[in-house]
Amino acid sequence: MKNNKDLAINRIVKYLNNEMTSEELQGFELWLSNTDNYELFAEYVIANHYIDISKDAFDPNIPLDSFLEEIKKKDKRFNFQFFKYAALLAGLFFLISYFIKENIGNKESKFVIKNEITLELHDGSIQVIGESNEDTVIKDQHGKIIGRQKNDKIIYLATAEDIEVASVKINTIRVPNGKKFQLFLSDGTEIYINSGSVIKFPSAIIPGKLRQVELEGEAFFKVAKNREDAFIVRTKGISTEVFGTQFNVLSYAEDSFAKVVLLEGSVGVFSGKDRFNEKEDHYLKPNQMAVYHSDTEGVNVRKVNAEDYIAWVNGVLLFKNESFENIMKKLERHYNIEIDVAYEGIKNEKFTGYFDIESIENVLNTFKENTPFSFQLNDNKLTINP
Repeated sequence: MKNNKDLAINRIVKYLNNEMTSEELQGFELWLSNTDNYELFAEYVIANHYIDISKDAFDPNIPLDSFLEEIKKKDKRFNFQFFKYAALLAGLFFLISYFIKENIGNKESKFVIKNEITLELHDGSIQVIGESNEDTVIKDQHGKIIGRQKNDKIIYLATAEDIEVASVKINTIRVPNGKKFQLFLSDGTEIYINSGSVIKFPSAIIPGKLRQVELEGEAFFKVAKNREDAFIVRTKGISTEVFGTQFNVLSYAEDSFAKVVLLEGSVGVFSGKDRFNEKEDHYLKPNQMAVYHSDTEGVNVRKVNAEDYIAWVNGVLLFKNESFENIMKKLERHYNIEIDVAYEGIKNEKFTGYFDIESIENVLNTFKENTPFSFQLNDNKLTINP
Protein backbone atom coordinates (compact mmCIF):
# COMPACT_ATOMS: atom_id res chain seq x y z
CA MET A 1 0.00 0.00 0.00
CA LYS A 2 1.41 3.42 -0.97
CA ASN A 3 2.24 5.91 1.75
CA ASN A 4 1.01 9.49 1.82
CA LYS A 5 4.36 10.97 0.78
CA ASP A 6 4.49 8.85 -2.38
CA LEU A 7 0.98 10.00 -3.31
CA ALA A 8 1.93 13.61 -2.60
CA ILE A 9 5.04 13.40 -4.78
CA ASN A 10 3.05 11.83 -7.63
CA ARG A 11 0.59 14.72 -7.40
CA ILE A 12 3.36 17.33 -7.50
CA VAL A 13 5.13 15.65 -10.40
CA LYS A 14 1.86 15.55 -12.33
CA TYR A 15 1.45 19.29 -11.75
CA LEU A 16 5.04 20.06 -12.82
CA ASN A 17 4.59 17.96 -15.96
CA ASN A 18 1.47 19.99 -16.84
CA GLU A 19 -0.71 16.87 -16.81
CA MET A 20 -3.52 18.08 -14.51
CA THR A 21 -7.06 18.79 -15.64
CA SER A 22 -8.83 21.99 -14.55
CA GLU A 23 -10.72 20.04 -11.90
CA GLU A 24 -7.50 18.48 -10.61
CA LEU A 25 -5.85 21.92 -10.42
CA GLN A 26 -8.71 23.20 -8.25
CA GLY A 27 -8.33 20.22 -5.92
CA PHE A 28 -4.57 20.71 -5.93
CA GLU A 29 -4.94 24.30 -4.69
CA LEU A 30 -7.16 23.10 -1.85
CA TRP A 31 -4.64 20.36 -1.04
CA LEU A 32 -1.93 23.03 -0.76
CA SER A 33 -3.82 24.78 2.03
CA ASN A 34 -2.23 22.18 4.30
CA THR A 35 1.13 23.55 5.52
CA ASP A 36 2.96 20.23 5.26
CA ASN A 37 1.74 19.73 1.69
CA TYR A 38 2.74 23.28 0.82
CA GLU A 39 6.27 22.87 2.20
CA LEU A 40 6.84 19.75 0.10
CA PHE A 41 5.36 21.42 -2.97
CA ALA A 42 7.48 24.57 -2.57
CA GLU A 43 10.65 22.48 -2.34
CA TYR A 44 9.87 20.69 -5.60
CA VAL A 45 8.74 23.83 -7.44
CA ILE A 46 11.90 25.74 -6.62
CA ALA A 47 13.99 22.72 -7.56
CA ASN A 48 12.12 22.39 -10.86
CA HIS A 49 12.46 26.05 -11.78
CA TYR A 50 16.06 26.18 -10.62
CA ILE A 51 16.76 23.51 -13.23
CA ASP A 52 14.86 25.45 -15.91
CA ILE A 53 16.80 28.63 -15.16
CA SER A 54 20.43 27.97 -15.98
CA LYS A 55 22.86 28.25 -13.08
CA ASP A 56 24.95 30.80 -14.95
CA ALA A 57 21.96 33.13 -15.28
CA PHE A 58 20.78 32.73 -11.68
CA ASP A 59 22.06 35.27 -9.16
CA PRO A 60 21.57 34.13 -5.54
CA ASN A 61 21.75 37.76 -4.40
CA ILE A 62 18.63 38.92 -6.29
CA PRO A 63 15.60 39.84 -4.17
CA LEU A 64 13.03 37.16 -3.46
CA ASP A 65 10.35 39.02 -5.41
CA SER A 66 12.52 38.94 -8.53
CA PHE A 67 13.02 35.20 -8.16
CA LEU A 68 9.27 34.62 -7.84
CA GLU A 69 8.64 36.83 -10.85
CA GLU A 70 11.07 34.66 -12.83
CA ILE A 71 9.09 31.57 -11.82
CA LYS A 72 5.85 33.27 -12.84
CA LYS A 73 7.27 33.92 -16.32
CA LYS A 74 8.22 30.27 -16.63
CA ASP A 75 4.86 28.88 -15.56
CA LYS A 76 1.69 30.77 -16.48
CA ARG A 77 -0.41 28.28 -14.48
CA PHE A 78 1.31 29.30 -11.26
CA ASN A 79 -1.04 30.96 -8.77
CA PHE A 80 0.72 33.17 -6.25
CA GLN A 81 -1.72 32.45 -3.46
CA PHE A 82 0.22 29.17 -3.24
CA PHE A 83 3.08 31.26 -1.86
CA LYS A 84 1.23 32.91 0.99
CA TYR A 85 3.70 31.69 3.61
CA ALA A 86 6.34 34.41 3.21
CA ALA A 87 8.56 33.28 6.09
CA LEU A 88 8.77 29.76 4.70
CA LEU A 89 9.64 31.08 1.23
CA ALA A 90 12.38 33.26 2.64
CA GLY A 91 13.90 30.20 4.32
CA LEU A 92 13.64 28.12 1.18
CA PHE A 93 15.15 30.93 -0.89
CA PHE A 94 18.10 31.06 1.50
CA LEU A 95 18.63 27.30 1.20
CA ILE A 96 18.51 27.41 -2.60
CA SER A 97 20.96 30.31 -2.61
CA TYR A 98 23.30 28.34 -0.37
CA PHE A 99 23.06 25.32 -2.66
CA ILE A 100 23.91 27.42 -5.73
CA LYS A 101 26.82 29.08 -3.94
CA GLU A 102 28.24 25.66 -3.09
CA ASN A 103 27.81 24.24 -6.59
CA ILE A 104 28.00 27.07 -9.11
CA GLY A 105 31.79 26.81 -9.43
CA ASN A 106 31.65 23.14 -10.31
CA LYS A 107 30.37 22.73 -13.86
CA GLU A 108 30.31 18.95 -13.48
CA SER A 109 28.00 19.00 -10.46
CA LYS A 110 24.44 17.82 -10.98
CA PHE A 111 21.31 18.89 -9.14
CA VAL A 112 20.11 15.87 -7.17
CA ILE A 113 16.87 15.76 -5.22
CA LYS A 114 17.78 13.89 -2.08
CA ASN A 115 16.37 10.39 -1.63
CA GLU A 116 14.36 10.47 -4.85
CA ILE A 117 14.95 8.63 -8.12
CA THR A 118 15.53 11.21 -10.85
CA LEU A 119 15.59 11.11 -14.64
CA GLU A 120 17.78 13.69 -16.37
CA LEU A 121 16.98 14.14 -20.04
CA HIS A 122 19.50 15.08 -22.71
CA ASP A 123 18.35 18.70 -22.60
CA GLY A 124 19.31 18.99 -18.91
CA SER A 125 15.77 18.93 -17.53
CA ILE A 126 15.25 16.68 -14.50
CA GLN A 127 12.13 14.79 -13.49
CA VAL A 128 11.43 13.11 -10.17
CA ILE A 129 10.34 9.51 -10.71
CA GLY A 130 7.79 8.84 -8.01
CA GLU A 131 6.25 5.40 -7.51
CA SER A 132 2.83 5.19 -9.11
CA ASN A 133 0.40 2.35 -9.80
CA GLU A 134 -0.85 4.31 -12.79
CA ASP A 135 0.69 4.08 -16.24
CA THR A 136 2.32 7.52 -16.60
CA VAL A 137 3.91 8.97 -19.72
CA ILE A 138 7.44 10.39 -19.62
CA LYS A 139 7.88 13.51 -21.73
CA ASP A 140 10.89 15.54 -22.78
CA GLN A 141 11.05 19.32 -22.42
CA HIS A 142 9.16 19.76 -25.69
CA GLY A 143 6.27 17.55 -24.61
CA LYS A 144 7.29 14.57 -26.74
CA ILE A 145 6.46 11.18 -25.20
CA ILE A 146 9.67 9.17 -24.82
CA GLY A 147 8.54 6.41 -22.48
CA ARG A 148 6.11 5.16 -19.87
CA GLN A 149 6.54 4.71 -16.14
CA LYS A 150 4.68 2.50 -13.70
CA ASN A 151 5.68 1.61 -10.16
CA ASP A 152 9.48 1.22 -10.08
CA LYS A 153 10.18 0.89 -13.80
CA ILE A 154 10.44 2.95 -16.99
CA ILE A 155 9.90 1.52 -20.46
CA TYR A 156 11.49 3.60 -23.23
CA LEU A 157 9.84 3.86 -26.62
CA ALA A 158 11.68 4.10 -29.93
CA THR A 159 9.66 6.30 -32.26
CA ALA A 160 9.83 6.23 -36.04
CA GLU A 161 11.21 9.77 -35.89
CA ASP A 162 14.10 8.70 -33.66
CA ILE A 163 15.06 5.89 -36.02
CA GLU A 164 14.61 7.95 -39.16
CA VAL A 165 16.95 10.74 -38.05
CA ALA A 166 19.22 8.36 -36.08
CA SER A 167 18.82 10.68 -33.11
CA VAL A 168 20.61 9.13 -30.14
CA LYS A 169 20.14 11.25 -27.03
CA ILE A 170 21.71 10.32 -23.71
CA ASN A 171 19.55 10.30 -20.58
CA THR A 172 20.60 9.67 -16.98
CA ILE A 173 18.86 7.89 -14.11
CA ARG A 174 20.11 8.38 -10.55
CA VAL A 175 18.95 5.88 -7.94
CA PRO A 176 19.67 6.98 -4.34
CA ASN A 177 20.61 4.72 -1.46
CA GLY A 178 17.70 2.69 -0.13
CA LYS A 179 15.97 2.36 -3.51
CA LYS A 180 16.15 0.24 -6.67
CA PHE A 181 14.80 0.78 -10.16
CA GLN A 182 14.12 -1.08 -13.40
CA LEU A 183 14.76 0.31 -16.88
CA PHE A 184 13.65 -1.11 -20.23
CA LEU A 185 15.52 0.27 -23.23
CA SER A 186 13.70 0.65 -26.53
CA ASP A 187 15.27 -2.58 -27.91
CA GLY A 188 13.81 -4.63 -25.04
CA THR A 189 16.98 -4.76 -22.93
CA GLU A 190 16.13 -4.93 -19.21
CA ILE A 191 18.35 -3.20 -16.65
CA TYR A 192 17.86 -3.66 -12.89
CA ILE A 193 19.60 -0.77 -11.10
CA ASN A 194 20.79 -1.17 -7.52
CA SER A 195 20.89 1.45 -4.73
CA GLY A 196 23.34 4.34 -5.02
CA SER A 197 23.81 3.93 -8.77
CA VAL A 198 23.90 6.22 -11.81
CA ILE A 199 23.37 5.00 -15.37
CA LYS A 200 23.59 6.92 -18.66
CA PHE A 201 21.76 5.37 -21.60
CA PRO A 202 20.40 6.19 -25.07
CA SER A 203 16.79 7.32 -25.28
CA ALA A 204 16.38 5.16 -28.40
CA ILE A 205 18.29 2.21 -29.84
CA ILE A 206 19.08 2.90 -33.50
CA PRO A 207 19.60 -0.08 -35.84
CA GLY A 208 23.14 -0.19 -37.17
CA LYS A 209 24.56 1.75 -34.25
CA LEU A 210 26.50 0.53 -31.23
CA ARG A 211 24.32 0.07 -28.16
CA GLN A 212 26.12 1.31 -25.05
CA VAL A 213 25.50 2.58 -21.53
CA GLU A 214 27.71 4.04 -18.78
CA LEU A 215 27.34 2.77 -15.22
CA GLU A 216 28.54 3.94 -11.83
CA GLY A 217 27.26 1.56 -9.18
CA GLU A 218 25.63 -1.83 -9.76
CA ALA A 219 23.17 -3.17 -12.32
CA PHE A 220 21.98 -6.49 -13.68
CA PHE A 221 21.50 -6.64 -17.44
CA LYS A 222 19.28 -8.81 -19.62
CA VAL A 223 20.48 -7.67 -23.02
CA ALA A 224 18.15 -8.16 -25.99
CA LYS A 225 19.78 -10.38 -28.60
CA ASN A 226 21.10 -8.57 -31.67
CA ARG A 227 23.95 -10.22 -33.58
CA GLU A 228 24.54 -7.12 -35.66
CA ASP A 229 24.76 -4.39 -33.03
CA ALA A 230 26.93 -5.02 -29.96
CA PHE A 231 25.90 -3.83 -26.49
CA ILE A 232 28.65 -2.34 -24.30
CA VAL A 233 28.53 -1.46 -20.60
CA ARG A 234 31.27 1.00 -19.70
CA THR A 235 32.36 1.50 -16.10
CA LYS A 236 35.38 2.73 -14.19
CA GLY A 237 38.35 0.93 -15.76
CA ILE A 238 36.50 -1.96 -17.38
CA SER A 239 34.02 -2.50 -20.21
CA THR A 240 31.81 -5.44 -21.14
CA GLU A 241 30.74 -6.21 -24.71
CA VAL A 242 27.87 -8.57 -25.57
CA PHE A 243 25.33 -9.31 -28.28
CA GLY A 244 22.62 -10.69 -26.00
CA THR A 245 23.03 -12.27 -22.56
CA GLN A 246 22.53 -11.85 -18.78
CA PHE A 247 25.22 -10.49 -16.49
CA ASN A 248 25.85 -8.29 -13.43
CA VAL A 249 28.23 -5.33 -13.28
CA LEU A 250 29.45 -3.75 -10.04
CA SER A 251 31.58 -0.59 -10.09
CA TYR A 252 30.97 1.96 -7.32
CA ALA A 253 33.08 5.12 -7.27
CA GLU A 254 34.33 4.49 -3.73
CA ASP A 255 35.62 0.99 -4.54
CA SER A 256 39.07 0.21 -5.96
CA PHE A 257 37.67 -2.62 -8.06
CA ALA A 258 34.99 -3.46 -10.60
CA LYS A 259 33.33 -6.85 -11.12
CA VAL A 260 31.51 -8.49 -14.01
CA VAL A 261 29.64 -11.75 -13.31
CA LEU A 262 28.10 -13.78 -16.14
CA LEU A 263 24.83 -15.63 -15.60
CA GLU A 264 24.26 -16.97 -19.11
CA GLY A 265 25.60 -16.55 -22.64
CA SER A 266 29.08 -15.11 -23.16
CA VAL A 267 30.64 -11.67 -22.76
CA GLY A 268 33.94 -10.05 -23.59
CA VAL A 269 35.64 -8.05 -20.85
CA PHE A 270 38.29 -5.48 -21.70
CA SER A 271 40.06 -2.40 -20.38
CA GLY A 272 41.69 0.71 -21.83
CA LYS A 273 40.16 0.55 -25.33
CA ASP A 274 36.94 1.13 -27.25
CA ARG A 275 36.08 -2.43 -28.31
CA PHE A 276 36.71 -6.03 -27.28
CA ASN A 277 39.60 -7.89 -28.95
CA GLU A 278 39.19 -11.68 -28.78
CA LYS A 279 42.95 -12.23 -29.13
CA GLU A 280 43.94 -9.92 -26.28
CA ASP A 281 41.00 -9.74 -23.88
CA HIS A 282 38.96 -12.07 -21.67
CA TYR A 283 35.89 -14.11 -22.63
CA LEU A 284 33.63 -15.03 -19.73
CA LYS A 285 31.60 -18.21 -19.54
CA PRO A 286 28.54 -18.69 -17.29
CA ASN A 287 29.44 -18.68 -13.58
CA GLN A 288 32.67 -16.80 -14.16
CA MET A 289 33.60 -13.41 -12.71
CA ALA A 290 36.10 -10.87 -14.00
CA VAL A 291 37.59 -8.52 -11.40
CA TYR A 292 39.38 -5.31 -12.39
CA HIS A 293 41.78 -3.78 -9.83
CA SER A 294 42.47 -0.08 -10.26
CA ASP A 295 45.85 -0.26 -8.51
CA THR A 296 47.27 -2.80 -10.99
CA GLU A 297 44.83 -2.08 -13.86
CA GLY A 298 44.72 -5.84 -14.36
CA VAL A 299 41.77 -8.21 -14.89
CA ASN A 300 41.50 -11.59 -13.17
CA VAL A 301 38.91 -14.26 -13.98
CA ARG A 302 37.64 -16.92 -11.58
CA LYS A 303 34.73 -19.33 -11.18
CA VAL A 304 31.78 -18.31 -8.96
CA ASN A 305 28.11 -19.07 -8.37
CA ALA A 306 26.55 -16.29 -10.44
CA GLU A 307 23.19 -16.56 -8.64
CA ASP A 308 24.84 -15.28 -5.46
CA TYR A 309 25.79 -12.04 -7.18
CA ILE A 310 22.31 -11.21 -8.43
CA ALA A 311 20.44 -12.00 -5.19
CA TRP A 312 20.01 -8.24 -4.67
CA VAL A 313 17.64 -8.09 -7.68
CA ASN A 314 15.10 -10.01 -5.57
CA GLY A 315 15.70 -7.88 -2.47
CA VAL A 316 18.07 -10.35 -0.82
CA LEU A 317 21.25 -9.38 1.03
CA LEU A 318 23.65 -12.30 0.61
CA PHE A 319 27.15 -12.31 2.09
CA LYS A 320 29.56 -15.24 1.74
CA ASN A 321 32.84 -14.99 3.62
CA GLU A 322 32.89 -11.25 2.97
CA SER A 323 34.82 -8.63 4.94
CA PHE A 324 32.91 -6.62 7.53
CA GLU A 325 34.06 -3.39 5.89
CA ASN A 326 32.61 -4.33 2.50
CA ILE A 327 29.39 -5.54 4.11
CA MET A 328 28.95 -2.17 5.84
CA LYS A 329 29.24 -0.39 2.47
CA LYS A 330 26.43 -2.56 1.11
CA LEU A 331 24.30 -1.97 4.20
CA GLU A 332 24.76 1.78 3.82
CA ARG A 333 23.37 1.67 0.30
CA HIS A 334 20.61 -0.84 1.04
CA TYR A 335 19.23 0.88 4.15
CA ASN A 336 20.18 4.46 3.16
CA ILE A 337 22.11 5.02 6.37
CA GLU A 338 25.55 6.40 7.24
CA ILE A 339 27.81 3.84 8.94
CA ASP A 340 31.02 4.68 10.81
CA VAL A 341 33.17 1.65 11.68
CA ALA A 342 35.12 2.92 14.70
CA TYR A 343 36.37 -0.59 15.47
CA GLU A 344 39.45 -1.13 13.30
CA GLY A 345 39.93 -4.71 14.47
CA ILE A 346 36.69 -5.90 12.89
CA LYS A 347 37.02 -4.39 9.41
CA ASN A 348 38.78 -7.39 7.89
CA GLU A 349 36.80 -10.06 9.76
CA LYS A 350 34.81 -12.35 7.43
CA PHE A 351 31.05 -12.89 7.74
CA THR A 352 28.38 -14.95 6.00
CA GLY A 353 24.66 -14.26 6.09
CA TYR A 354 21.35 -14.29 4.20
CA PHE A 355 18.77 -11.55 4.83
CA ASP A 356 15.68 -10.24 3.08
CA ILE A 357 13.13 -8.42 5.26
CA GLU A 358 15.27 -7.95 8.38
CA SER A 359 15.99 -4.52 9.84
CA ILE A 360 19.59 -3.34 10.00
CA GLU A 361 19.53 -3.95 13.78
CA ASN A 362 18.57 -7.58 13.16
CA VAL A 363 21.36 -7.97 10.62
CA LEU A 364 23.99 -6.62 13.01
CA ASN A 365 22.69 -8.66 15.93
CA THR A 366 23.06 -11.79 13.80
CA PHE A 367 26.69 -10.95 13.05
CA LYS A 368 27.33 -10.23 16.74
CA GLU A 369 26.55 -13.81 17.64
CA ASN A 370 29.91 -14.95 16.22
CA THR A 371 32.11 -11.86 16.61
CA PRO A 372 31.31 -9.52 19.50
CA PHE A 373 30.98 -5.79 18.81
CA SER A 374 28.60 -3.03 19.80
CA PHE A 375 26.68 -0.50 17.73
CA GLN A 376 24.74 2.68 18.33
CA LEU A 377 22.04 4.03 16.03
CA ASN A 378 21.21 7.74 16.22
CA ASP A 379 18.83 9.17 13.61
CA ASN A 380 20.37 8.11 10.31
CA LYS A 381 23.90 7.37 11.55
CA LEU A 382 25.17 4.04 12.82
CA THR A 383 28.45 3.69 14.73
CA ILE A 384 30.25 0.37 15.17
CA ASN A 385 32.36 0.11 18.35
CA PRO A 386 34.34 -2.71 20.08
